[in-house]
Amino acid sequence: MGTESTTDTVVGELFSPSIDTDITEAQDYVKSQIVEPLSIISDVLIHNLTRSKKGVDPVLVKRSITFPGLRYTESGEEMWPHESWAPAPVPEGKVFLEIELGEQISTGRIGLVHAVRVIRAHEYINGPEIPLDTLGITFELCAKVAKPYHCRSLAREAWMYEHLQAQDGYQGVVVPRCYGFFTVPLRDCSNKLGGPLHCASHVQPWYEDDIKLHSKDDRKPRGGDHLPSRDHLEDDTFDIEIAVDDCLGSKEKSSWNTWSHDPEAPLVAFLLMERLGKPVSRAYSEAAQADLGSVMEDMVETGILQLDVRWNNILSAREDDDDSVCPRHNVKHVWRLIDFDRALRLELPLLGRNRPMMKRRYGNPSSWGDSFWKGYYYRGR
Repeated sequence: MGTESTTDTVVGELFSPSIDTDITEAQDYVKSQIVEPLSIISDVLIHNLTRSKKGVDPVLVKRSITFPGLRYTESGEEMWPHESWAPAPVPEGKVFLEIELGEQISTGRIGLVHAVRVIRAHEYINGPEIPLDTLGITFELCAKVAKPYHCRSLAREAWMYEHLQAQDGYQGVVVPRCYGFFTVPLRDCSNKLGGPLHCASHVQPWYEDDIKLHSKDDRKPRGGDHLPSRDHLEDDTFDIEIAVDDCLGSKEKSSWNTWSHDPEAPLVAFLLMERLGKPVSRAYSEAAQADLGSVMEDMVETGILQLDVRWNNILSAREDDDDSVCPRHNVKHVWRLIDFDRALRLELPLLGRNRPMMKRRYGNPSSWGDSFWKGYYYRGR
């Protein structure tokens, strides 16, 4: 996808990043900040993701690099380099997890969420089997499988989870635990032994949801011929006065920056995550409403503008999760916020003067009107 040169280095192919020295050093910094669960799994053998006339094809899928965004500043002042903006390096030689894709839980703009059953784990590919309870994966999982024309958006959402994991007390507390972002071209799918799949294989979630590889959703937005990809993101069209790069070119050099779905060579991408409960409803109690306000206050402190706050993007936490006490409020929150594909990341040194604005947008659930409950897209700007 990208090519490496001495003057224009691309931040990696989807599986094996090949990057320049400055970005490598920045990635090492990001890696040092990220702890479990994002760092423990490097390879997945997934059953029921692809299927052919001969039956289910187990597919070997590897971790993929994520897609950084621009630095949203709401100012035109000069910015300094920010090493934490780079995507984390892909973990290698870590746990090899075998899973099975189950029933569809929900569907959204960019993806299809399916239940996941964990079958077994190995120390590494073809390595010795290890007990599941030693991994810390004690909860049910789910997979958010990107629709074929929205893999780029899912790569951006995965980058947001990296940022949340690098901060203490957010993953598994305010947002779900994320175990990694995985991709594989359909034509390169292989079984456990490395052999090719049947040529007539299809991606089961796309097939069940009747999603076509050639789709009207794959067209560029109106007036968007200048955009870098058909899978349009918020910061693709930002004016430089409110959004700048990280002085390393992490977004511009990313192989995701110009990625677009190719119907003749589709890419399969998914996020492996903790499975949560039901969405918030209008029947929630005053205590639950107050807790939701606290969750929104927590999100303000991350510098992330979610921009799509609505009822079906707020899910209840698991009742059996006893290890998720919020260090800021000293309580176990009832709610988790999901879906960060359209989110923006605010420059944290500027958070102080923007905090009142962000709290007005997110900190008062009682003020949300019909657009929140009808599921309208909330732009927030």
